[in-house]
Amino acid sequence: MARNLWHCPDYGAAPIEIFAKTLRKRYRKQLDIGAAKLEAALVERLLRLARIGRR
Repeated sequence: MARNLWHCPDYGAAPIEIFAKTLRKRYRKQLDIGAAKLEAALVERLLRLARIGRR
């Protein structure tokens, strides 16, 4: 029964794959903004670590 929740044999795709594709199509702008914010936070963290390493 658990297998039916994660895999649909008739369509050959897991629901999570279908959901991810739907997200990419409908929410592209929000995903791009979120990715940019995450990238900025990671760069900020790396710069902070680099400054600490120079002390």
